[in-house]
Amino acid sequence: APMRSLSLGTRLAFLNEAIKVERRSTAVKTAYALFERMSASQMPPRLSDLLATDLPTQGVYFFFDETEATQFSNIIPRLVRVGTHGVSAGSTATLRNRLRTHFGTRAGQGNHRASVFRLHVGRAIIERENLQERFPDWGKGQSAPREITDREAALEARVSQYIGNLRVLAIPVIDSAGKSSMRATVERQFIAMFTEHLCALESASPNWLGRFSDKPSIKETGLWNVRDVGEQYDLKFVALLEAYLNKNGYR
Repeated sequence: APMRSLSLGTRLAFLNEAIKVERRSTAVKTAYALFERMSASQMPPRLSDLLATDLPTQGVYFFFDETEATQFSNIIPRLVRVGTHGVSAGSTATLRNRLRTHFGTRAGQGNHRASVFRLHVGRAIIERENLQERFPDWGKGQSAPREITDREAALEARVSQYIGNLRVLAIPVIDSAGKSSMRATVERQFIAMFTEHLCALESASPNWLGRFSDKPSIKETGLWNVRDVGEQYDLKFVALLEAYLNKNGYR
């Protein structure tokens, strides 16, 4: 009786949490089934290819790493990042613009000071390869003089290559910008579904680049996300999302 020494209240709290983890696992399985439906049971396109297609003006995007397996799907690789765009009130940013900022240019360059995703990926490369002395200004400031950006160009190119090779899906969610918008809610709930209480339901492989991140939340959850990681998940969310997508003709 492993809980013999615990109070009844503590036992019940533990058991309720265990039940919720199981329900979250079911929700994650449903989410991967949704991803399979979105991709027509095929491997999602790489970001570099997706940007050459028509995209909804607004939406929530999902990055997958094809070198990472998941127990929840034989088609879709493991989810490694969730994001959206322009959730500040009055923002006019589009989904394409946000994905383009993450990707950089076709020539392989980019600006990690405009993309926290790029910042995290580059920092993980620095930590993995002990490049701190070579790139001492990585992530410092919202802008940098030409001398610094020229020195960082080689690393920016590696970040572009990594992100450009990731697989991507996007859910169209058209609404007004704001922290309480549907897009912000979908992003927040997906992150919470996978990471509530920092109890990740999927494990990253030992060689996954994020394992070398300086952010404990990235290392522990397997997602290139920091904001909203570990937050409380609403068990009704996936069912509500499916109903929303079906209502808007996304089947």
